[in-house]
Amino acid sequence: MIYTEHVLDRRTGELTELSTGDWITITELGELKGVTARRVRTILREMDFLYVSGGRAHNRHRLTLT
Repeated sequence: MIYTEHVLDRRTGELTELSTGDWITITELGELKGVTARRVRTILREMDFLYVSGGRAHNRHRLTLT
């Protein structure tokens, strides 16, 4: 999915659209590679791209900031 931002150009006064990148979800990555989203998260955790935060019922996968 392509994400964009709208920014006001102060010289012209026009609203311009800037691309912030083409991003996919973990589910979409799994579909592309033929595995489940759970397996993708497991692989990304093993590669230290993700870590698990939160309590038992509210585990969240976060990006590793290194």
